[in-house]
Parts: sequence; structure tokens; C-alpha cells
Amino acid sequence: MTREMRGMQAVQKWGDVLPESWYHIRIASAKDKDEQGNPILSDKEQPKAQLRLLVQEEPYVGASIFDEPSLQPQALAKLKAYYDATGQGIFEDGSDDPEALVNGECYVLIKHEVYQGVTRMKIPPYGIKPLSEGKPAMK
Repeated sequence: MTREMRGMQAVQKWGDVLPESWYHIRIASAKDKDEQGNPILSDKEQPKAQLRLLVQEEPYVGASIFDEPSLQPQALAKLKAYYDATGQGIFEDGSDDPEALVNGECYVLIKHEVYQGVTRMKIPPYGIKPLSEGKPAMK
């Protein structure tokens, strides 16, 4: 057996919450329908999209972040923020497709929220910015 000094004390466990900060991400997957073509629904039976984001910068390269923007008419601003930040997903005729976000890149702001005693990552609707604006500063 060969011992290696890899600094395992600093390595996050799978599913650990990332620190509150801005992250450069790539959208690895996006969907709003399940395998049978049915809309994906929240626990409250409301339509939503499911996005898997991968961090693109050290020291968290490859860390997964999950986001589920609502598809209810009054809550589409968050999904539109992803479309605007990546320049993908809205078409000339005004239609949109969350799956067109795949491979798009932008910055997202990770905030923490505590739900039933568990700290979780949350991306607020104002926390999605295009790469062209540069990485926002933490306030």
C-alpha cells in the first residue's frame, strides 16, 4: 500500500454545502419533463424545472449544485435569469426550453437556508449573472 499526502482534511464530503459565495458554473443537465414526458412537479404539485450545475473553479471544481426554478407564471423570473445569463433557452418566437440551457455557463450566488434543521444551498433569483459582467463581489 502506498500512502499519499492528498490533504483529505480539506476535501468536502459528497453533498456538503458549499460556502456562501459566487461560483462560476456550467449547467450539466436541465429538464422540465420526466422520462414519460410528464411535467416535473414540486411537492405542492406545481411545475418546476430541475437543473444540475457543476462548479468550474478551484477549489470546488466539479461540485454539484441543484436548483429547481418554478415554472408557475408568476415565478418565471428565476428561469429567465438563467436564460439571460447564459444567452440560451429563449427563441426568436418567444418560446423557451430549459433543456437548451445545457452547457451554458454563468455565475450563481449560493446562500444558505435552514430547512427542518438542515442547512441547504439556495440560489436567489437575483443571484444569477452572466460571465461577461465578471464575478460579482460578496456584499
